[in-house]
Amino acid sequence: MAELYTASQMHEAYCFASGLKPKEQGATLNRFRYMAKRGLLGEGAVIDDRGTLAFPKVEVFRAAIYTELAAIAMDLRAFEPIVEAAGRRHINGVSVPPSMAQSGGWASRGGLLDAIHGVAVGECWQLQIESRRTGKETAGGLKAEFAWEDPAKPQLEKGEVDTILNRRQTCTRVFVDLQELFVPILEKVGMPD
Repeated sequence: MAELYTASQMHEAYCFASGLKPKEQGATLNRFRYMAKRGLLGEGAVIDDRGTLAFPKVEVFRAAIYTELAAIAMDLRAFEPIVEAAGRRHINGVSVPPSMAQSGGWASRGGLLDAIHGVAVGECWQLQIESRRTGKETAGGLKAEFAWEDPAKPQLEKGEVDTILNRRQTCTRVFVDLQELFVPILEKVGMPD
């Protein structure tokens, strides 16, 4: 049976990973409890008569990302693009990270799990969030992507993608360094199933 984590246990792992001092932990614990009660995390299972919810291990990582973003005042209710990116599988044949390699090919588990597995083997992953403007062929709005930094591939300059897609340049970008965030959590809770 898969190991489950309550909001308090996820909070404990996050505090270990981020080095929060005890006096800084109260508001963060409330944030974890809010995420659990409001359905921002995956399917939780009721584990006691009080209605305490416990979640699969992967939700420890998701809650840590949400907590980092909430710390910069990103509204937790606006995380739908991140939820969608967490489940989105890697695009066929586009810069496939070594952590996805399998006998004779590769397999994606979805953005969040791909990032966790990649970080576990030393790859550099980021969660990239940006406010995109509407272009000729693209819709605007908040977009999120779990991205592997391929050291052998040159990165596009800021604005090149916007130019290619014929839209005004993106002004607002947020990057979450998943290696920095996930390595201590992996040490504390291990790999998700």
